[in-house]
Amino acid sequence: MSSKAQIAGHIIVYILAIVVFSLVLVYGYNAIKDFREKSDQVLYINFKTEFTSYVNSISTSKDSEKKMEFSLPSQFREVCFVDKSGVFSGTNAIVNDAASQQSDNVFLIKHSGGPESFKVGPLYTGSITNGCTDIVNGKVKLKLIGEGDAARVSIW
Repeated sequence: MSSKAQIAGHIIVYILAIVVFSLVLVYGYNAIKDFREKSDQVLYINFKTEFTSYVNSISTSKDSEKKMEFSLPSQFREVCFVDKSGVFSGTNAIVNDAASQQSDNVFLIKHSGGPESFKVGPLYTGSITNGCTDIVNGKVKLKLIGEGDAARVSIW
Protein backbone atom coordinates (compact mmCIF):
# COMPACT_ATOMS: atom_id res chain seq x y z
CA MET A 1 0.00 0.00 0.00
CA SER A 2 1.34 3.38 -0.95
CA SER A 3 1.95 6.16 1.54
CA LYS A 4 -0.64 8.35 -0.19
CA ALA A 5 -3.30 5.70 0.39
CA GLN A 6 -2.28 5.39 4.05
CA ILE A 7 -2.55 9.17 4.54
CA ALA A 8 -6.01 9.22 2.96
CA GLY A 9 -7.04 6.30 5.20
CA HIS A 10 -5.82 8.16 8.32
CA ILE A 11 -7.71 11.31 7.31
CA ILE A 12 -10.95 9.35 6.94
CA VAL A 13 -10.43 7.73 10.37
CA TYR A 14 -9.75 11.13 11.97
CA ILE A 15 -12.85 12.69 10.36
CA LEU A 16 -14.96 9.74 11.49
CA ALA A 17 -13.57 10.07 15.03
CA ILE A 18 -14.38 13.80 15.09
CA VAL A 19 -17.94 13.12 13.89
CA VAL A 20 -18.52 10.40 16.51
CA PHE A 21 -17.02 12.59 19.26
CA SER A 22 -19.25 15.51 18.23
CA LEU A 23 -22.38 13.33 18.26
CA VAL A 24 -21.54 12.00 21.74
CA LEU A 25 -20.90 15.55 22.97
CA VAL A 26 -24.24 16.84 21.60
CA TYR A 27 -26.12 13.86 23.04
CA GLY A 28 -24.49 14.36 26.46
CA TYR A 29 -25.31 18.08 26.48
CA ASN A 30 -28.97 17.40 25.62
CA ALA A 31 -29.21 14.66 28.26
CA ILE A 32 -27.82 16.97 30.96
CA LYS A 33 -30.13 19.80 29.87
CA ASP A 34 -33.18 17.51 30.03
CA PHE A 35 -32.09 16.21 33.44
CA ARG A 36 -31.83 19.79 34.80
CA GLU A 37 -35.27 20.72 33.46
CA LYS A 38 -36.84 17.62 35.04
CA SER A 39 -35.03 18.36 38.30
CA ASP A 40 -36.48 21.90 38.31
CA GLN A 41 -39.96 20.51 37.66
CA VAL A 42 -39.58 18.13 40.59
CA LEU A 43 -38.51 20.97 42.91
CA TYR A 44 -41.50 23.11 41.85
CA ILE A 45 -44.01 20.26 42.23
CA ASN A 46 -42.50 19.30 45.59
CA PHE A 47 -42.81 22.89 46.87
CA LYS A 48 -46.38 23.21 45.61
CA THR A 49 -47.49 19.87 47.10
CA GLU A 50 -45.77 20.22 50.46
CA PHE A 51 -46.69 23.86 51.00
CA THR A 52 -50.35 23.19 50.12
CA SER A 53 -50.40 20.22 52.46
CA TYR A 54 -48.86 22.18 55.35
CA VAL A 55 -51.24 25.13 54.89
CA ASN A 56 -54.30 22.87 54.79
CA SER A 57 -53.25 20.88 57.85
CA ILE A 58 -52.14 23.79 60.04
CA SER A 59 -54.83 26.34 59.18
CA THR A 60 -57.46 24.70 61.42
CA SER A 61 -55.11 24.27 64.38
CA LYS A 62 -55.07 27.45 66.44
CA ASP A 63 -51.56 28.57 67.48
CA SER A 64 -49.75 25.53 66.07
CA GLU A 65 -46.52 26.44 64.34
CA LYS A 66 -44.43 24.83 61.60
CA LYS A 67 -41.05 26.02 60.31
CA MET A 68 -40.06 24.88 56.84
CA GLU A 69 -37.25 25.28 54.37
CA PHE A 70 -38.00 24.63 50.70
CA SER A 71 -35.67 24.23 47.74
CA LEU A 72 -36.85 25.93 44.58
CA PRO A 73 -35.56 25.99 40.99
CA SER A 74 -32.97 28.62 40.14
CA GLN A 75 -35.36 30.28 37.66
CA PHE A 76 -37.31 31.83 40.56
CA ARG A 77 -36.16 34.91 42.49
CA GLU A 78 -38.99 35.46 45.01
CA VAL A 79 -42.21 33.99 46.32
CA CYS A 80 -45.26 36.19 46.95
CA PHE A 81 -48.45 35.55 48.91
CA VAL A 82 -51.90 37.09 48.57
CA ASP A 83 -53.75 37.62 51.85
CA LYS A 84 -57.01 35.79 52.64
CA SER A 85 -58.89 39.01 51.95
CA GLY A 86 -57.69 38.82 48.33
CA VAL A 87 -55.54 41.91 48.78
CA PHE A 88 -51.90 41.86 47.74
CA SER A 89 -49.93 44.33 49.83
CA GLY A 90 -46.87 44.34 47.62
CA THR A 91 -45.55 46.56 44.89
CA ASN A 92 -44.89 43.81 42.36
CA ALA A 93 -46.98 44.83 39.33
CA ILE A 94 -47.04 41.30 37.90
CA VAL A 95 -48.49 39.84 41.09
CA ASN A 96 -50.91 42.79 41.50
CA ASP A 97 -52.34 42.14 38.04
CA ALA A 98 -52.45 38.37 38.42
CA ALA A 99 -53.93 38.48 41.92
CA SER A 100 -56.77 40.71 40.80
CA GLN A 101 -57.65 38.36 37.93
CA GLN A 102 -57.23 34.93 39.59
CA SER A 103 -58.01 33.09 42.76
CA ASP A 104 -54.41 31.91 43.15
CA ASN A 105 -52.68 33.09 46.30
CA VAL A 106 -49.06 31.89 45.92
CA PHE A 107 -46.87 33.35 43.17
CA LEU A 108 -43.33 32.34 42.27
CA ILE A 109 -41.64 35.22 40.44
CA LYS A 110 -39.11 34.26 37.77
CA HIS A 111 -35.95 36.18 36.89
CA SER A 112 -37.57 36.72 33.48
CA GLY A 113 -41.04 35.93 32.22
CA GLY A 114 -44.39 35.61 33.95
CA PRO A 115 -44.97 34.12 37.39
CA GLU A 116 -46.02 30.58 38.25
CA SER A 117 -49.00 30.57 40.59
CA PHE A 118 -51.23 28.18 42.47
CA LYS A 119 -53.96 28.16 45.11
CA VAL A 120 -53.53 26.91 48.65
CA GLY A 121 -55.91 27.22 51.58
CA PRO A 122 -56.64 30.60 53.19
CA LEU A 123 -53.53 32.61 54.11
CA TYR A 124 -52.66 35.67 56.14
CA THR A 125 -49.40 37.26 55.05
CA GLY A 126 -48.08 37.93 58.53
CA SER A 127 -44.73 39.71 58.76
CA ILE A 128 -43.80 39.38 55.10
CA THR A 129 -43.03 42.88 53.84
CA ASN A 130 -44.92 43.66 50.64
CA GLY A 131 -46.29 40.10 50.57
CA CYS A 132 -43.06 38.74 49.02
CA THR A 133 -39.86 37.17 50.24
CA ASP A 134 -36.63 36.55 48.34
CA ILE A 135 -35.42 33.10 47.41
CA VAL A 136 -31.80 32.95 48.57
CA ASN A 137 -29.47 30.36 47.03
CA GLY A 138 -32.46 28.39 45.76
CA LYS A 139 -34.05 28.18 49.22
CA VAL A 140 -36.86 29.91 51.06
CA LYS A 141 -37.52 29.60 54.79
CA LEU A 142 -41.11 30.05 55.91
CA LYS A 143 -43.05 29.74 59.13
CA LEU A 144 -46.74 28.82 59.22
CA ILE A 145 -48.91 29.53 62.25
CA GLY A 146 -52.42 28.14 62.53
CA GLU A 147 -55.09 30.82 63.05
CA GLY A 148 -58.11 28.51 63.24
CA ASP A 149 -59.59 29.73 59.96
CA ALA A 150 -56.38 30.26 57.96
CA ALA A 151 -52.62 29.87 58.13
CA ARG A 152 -50.37 32.87 58.78
CA VAL A 153 -47.26 32.68 56.63
CA SER A 154 -44.16 34.61 57.64
CA ILE A 155 -40.42 34.58 57.19
CA TRP A 156 -38.55 32.16 59.42
